[in-house]
Amino acid sequence: MQNKLKKNSAFTVIQKSEKGFSLISVLFALTVLFIMLPLIPFIFSLTDQTSFYDELATRQFFHFVTDELHNATNYSVNNSTLSLQQSNGDILTIEQYNQLIRRQLKGTGHEILLRDIKEMLIEDTSFGVHIKITTLQGELYEKKISFY
Repeated sequence: MQNKLKKNSAFTVIQKSEKGFSLISVLFALTVLFIMLPLIPFIFSLTDQTSFYDELATRQFFHFVTDELHNATNYSVNNSTLSLQQSNGDILTIEQYNQLIRRQLKGTGHEILLRDIKEMLIEDTSFGVHIKITTLQGELYEKKISFY
């Protein structure tokens, strides 16, 4: 009897890694990127961004009128025009002019305090003034300012 030796062999599978970039994948990515770039501003314009410009401008106007009223020695309200007498005797007026609210010193000059105004009402109260402002967009802002 012959001794037959069996030859055992081991077989190992070598897996090749195919996780690299190819020129085709890079070109495809660049094509998609260049197609999407012009659409980005359009996508951002679809998002509704609320503007608080009118509210901020009106608050700043009320703050300015409050400072002017507190620095005045006397005031009067006539037909939605606020007249303030300054300490040097000059008369300062704040009134609506078309769709603007303007400030004039001694009846001359033209300093714009607020824009896009539909209506401004100034009411004289026992302690100061009550100002109501309606914008062209229909928003109503009001403030009571005391005189001391």
